[in-house]
Order: sequence, then C-alpha cells, then structure tokens
Amino acid sequence: MSAAAIARFPRSLRPAPSTEPAVIALGPNEGQKLWFLDQLVIVKQRGQGLPYGVLETELAKGRGTPFHRHLDEAESFYVLEGELSFFVEGGKVLHGSPGSYVHVPAGVAHGFRTHTHTRLL
Repeated sequence: MSAAAIARFPRSLRPAPSTEPAVIALGPNEGQKLWFLDQLVIVKQRGQGLPYGVLETELAKGRGTPFHRHLDEAESFYVLEGELSFFVEGGKVLHGSPGSYVHVPAGVAHGFRTHTHTRLL
C-alpha cells in the first residue's frame, strides 16, 4: 500500500509500521563514503539497530592503523585482496591474505599494516 493511500486512513486505522528489518543491498562502491586516517572508507552498513556494521576500505602498500582498542565493541576483518599483518595485544602478529578472517574482541588492543595494495571488509 502506498504512503498516499495510508495517509487517507484515520490514524487509528493506519497499519502499524513494519518491525521487520530492512533489506540492504549495495553494489560495488555504493554506501556512505568518508575519509578516515587518510583512507577512503565505504560504510556498507552501520547503526540501524543492528549489532554490527560493515565497512569496506582499500589501502595502498604500507598503510594501516595505529595500535588501538575499542572498549565497547568487537571488530572483525575479512581480507578481499592483498597481504597484511595484524598486530594484537600480547605481541601476537597474524598474517592476512585473501579469504583470511580476524576477529578482535572488545577491549583487545590491535592494529594492522599492509604489505601490498589491500582491500578489507
């Protein structure tokens, strides 16, 4: 039913708004684009009452993040292209290549540095 058709009903008779989650479908390079640490980040999903967000970023060789921690949220990485190292609290170094997945729980310090041109989710 169209919004115009719903507007013709008295408020007491209008259908309740849907509580179903919205389907999100974005193509390549679609999403909110923003610059973070001199890197283009495409926000595919964030907020909207969901417990996680999805960000895509493309980084040149030698790029990365400073060592940091998120006190209230976990962070996960999925490598689409390239090679990089993840640095995790306690001196652990993890190698990432296409298809690699790294999950960092809330409160754990971490960072990464790329060895080649890299794309991540």
